Amino acid sequence: MPTGRDTISLLRREMIIYMAHIRTNVIRALIFPFILIIIFSNLGNQAAVGISTVVVNYAGNAAAASFLNSLQSQDTLKITSITDMSTAMSMLKSSSADLVVIILPTFPKEDGGNPAVQIYHSNSNIASTGGGISVIEQAAEQYGASPSVNGGLPTLSQAAGLVGSNLAYGFQISYKTYLIGGLIAMVAAFGAIFGGGATLISDRQLGNLKAFLITPVSKNAIILSKIFYGTIVSVIGGMLALGMGIAMGGTMAMGIAGLPYIFVLVVLISMGFSSFTVVLASKVKNIEAYQIFAQVIVMPLWFLSGAFFPTSSLPGWLQPISVIDPMTYATTGIRYVMLSGYYPMQAFLTDITSLLLFFALGFALSFVLFKTTIE
Repeated sequence: MPTGRDTISLLRREMIIYMAHIRTNVIRALIFPFILIIIFSNLGNQAAVGISTVVVNYAGNAAAASFLNSLQSQDTLKITSITDMSTAMSMLKSSSADLVVIILPTFPKEDGGNPAVQIYHSNSNIASTGGGISVIEQAAEQYGASPSVNGGLPTLSQAAGLVGSNLAYGFQISYKTYLIGGLIAMVAAFGAIFGGGATLISDRQLGNLKAFLITPVSKNAIILSKIFYGTIVSVIGGMLALGMGIAMGGTMAMGIAGLPYIFVLVVLISMGFSSFTVVLASKVKNIEAYQIFAQVIVMPLWFLSGAFFPTSSLPGWLQPISVIDPMTYATTGIRYVMLSGYYPMQAFLTDITSLLLFFALGFALSFVLFKTTIE
């Protein structure tokens, strides 16, 4: 039989087994994120204090001085005044500052439709940045602004032309939504653990694998069916986690248009981890040992991806690891969709390329190790 037909037949077998225990599988996929949302969802509602804020005052008039004084009087903001925008933006990019406030020369009036104040905000302290922006908006009201949230999205308002936002470096935040973004990637990764790799070990222990190997079924079909099965299980879990998160109060700034992005990211991270679980299952013969090894690998990757807190909060020696952590790119991409309402093409291509490389490496290793180590 052709490899493709063998793969479909074996995959159908896996899905029949999965559907026979569908209730258990769904509960297992959702119970952990459900508990985490309940426990941690209000963490970001605590009042933020001392948010690092850089102010560049190009106006130099009495109104601008009064506006700056009102910001300095707020405990929420830790104000540093500098003289040029390029330095301020460098500080933002390097995570030395969380917010940059540019007071333009026309303050407090518009100039050709451009707002008199521009605010740039960073995702380096994403759980508290939104509180700082709210303080700035309230201060802006003293000068005739009437802040409103455009389109119901959690982004900085145009504030009746007085305040403008630049989302190039971050976005305001609902911590519950921030957490849900990380949990979706986590559910996809853990779904892979209980997917193809686990069933490969079960088939080996039950003797099914040996039966497959002595039939005309190709080894390639066995590997592909396990990877595809793990991917399907992971994607189901990830999308269920998204639905549960929305039902529990999470938001998706991009709306339904963001679903394809999230779906693609979940598929890619699922394919990558499903491939690596086959690699692990090729070397580990005991299901208990396999689960321990898999969780020891996946849990640190999940924490280092910024699931609970920004990766910039990690110790310096851990930050390079987060850069090569594939889960970082899935989590970041999902949060672009859920939090900012836009997904820059450069960021999208970076995330997709990183996840494809992760999958390609795992895919290649799964074929090599399976064919050389499976008895």
